[in-house]
Amino acid sequence: MLEFKDCNKDEQITVLLSLAEKLYPYFSKDEYKLLAKHITRTCREWEKDKIISPDELYKFIDSGGDEDISVIQEESEGYDIELWDCYIYIIAYVCKIAYEYDNQVYVPQIIESVDDSCYEIIKEICQNIEILPSGIYNNISIRK
Repeated sequence: MLEFKDCNKDEQITVLLSLAEKLYPYFSKDEYKLLAKHITRTCREWEKDKIISPDELYKFIDSGGDEDISVIQEESEGYDIELWDCYIYIIAYVCKIAYEYDNQVYVPQIIESVDDSCYEIIKEICQNIEILPSGIYNNISIRK
């Protein structure tokens, strides 16, 4: 089994989106589950075709509206706060790769700070969410 840092960018996105799919059933509200599924589906579309613009993906994090996952995370309670934290890191990482793929020089400030350490942060958050199965992130691997 490869370490996350040893995977190429496409493999890293696959790992992160697989983790996202495992997390959304744990949201407490159906509307959160539906939104998380929609976000993950949109990211999977980008992963497959690379047609969706990075800016469209970034709008899930920050579009200036009430439906941004960063705003929803701030208004959430309980475990939903940490679950949205994971989603924000996952989507931010996908955005970073999408901007790189598009050869974008200028990216949103939030995205500038995204790097491979995001996976370690996501793992740490998952370890702290008591409702998640132990080691949920370990069940996702890339085999070559």
